[in-house]
Amino acid sequence: MGHLIIRLVAMRKSSWFQPLKKKNNSILPGLAVAAVVFGVLAAGGYLVFLSIYGGVTRDKTTLCPVEGPRSVTSIVIDRTDAISVITKADIEVQINNLLASAQKDQEFTLFTVDSIERNTLKPLVTVCSPGNPDDVDPLYASKEIVRKRWIENFKLPLEQVLRDILSLQEAEFSPIMESIQSITITHFSEIQRKEVPRKIIIVSDLLQNSRTISFYKNKPNFEKFQESLFSKGLNPDLRNVDIEIWLINRNSKAQAVEAEILAFYGAWVSVHGGRLVRLLRLSGIN
Repeated sequence: MGHLIIRLVAMRKSSWFQPLKKKNNSILPGLAVAAVVFGVLAAGGYLVFLSIYGGVTRDKTTLCPVEGPRSVTSIVIDRTDAISVITKADIEVQINNLLASAQKDQEFTLFTVDSIERNTLKPLVTVCSPGNPDDVDPLYASKEIVRKRWIENFKLPLEQVLRDILSLQEAEFSPIMESIQSITITHFSEIQRKEVPRKIIIVSDLLQNSRTISFYKNKPNFEKFQESLFSKGLNPDLRNVDIEIWLINRNSKAQAVEAEILAFYGAWVSVHGGRLVRLLRLSGIN
């Protein structure tokens, strides 16, 4: 019994039997610092997200806010007659200038002048600007990421469709007025769109030619048109809509009465509540 007590005492004195020491508490401040750093990084990532997306739910393809764009610009291109290489190049330059100066969440759509006898016009492409990459604050977002998104999701899709439009074949009719009316009905009439700035850019020679009205058969005369039954049907809602005309020059007798053509469209737009804000003469003779 005495030997057992002596052995127990010896074991207690040995390092193996000593009570476990508390772990070094110096690790706790390290963990606290790491947690703070992680929190800061996470918050920074969230701020980057907010800076790029503005805390707004967006369509992944178009980058447009689900609740609606900040403004709408619809470009309708008249491809019913041939367009020269110079004029095509000028159209591309003008549209690229538009994209470069676009506001964040500004929507752009491309249409072509086409018949609406069976179907209304649908946009061939819809994209929204994610904002100018040069305006990004590097403290909250990466300019490279925003620039990549601006090019891949905004600029390139629109440019590709534009090239396809400019390579289309000629058509028998040129229902310019009907196409404008279709856009106002199907694309501008939603309540959320009526509350934002809206613009239609008409890229055309303005030589209206449909079964309803043709400037090839009769000189444009708005007073006579207003007295006809056709005017009752061609009545687009252009209230608070800005209209730009990018005029394609034609070596044509029909376009020789340019003053009458411009006066006709100016009156037509005004009667239906729109504002003709710009006339741009595109380069080239077609």
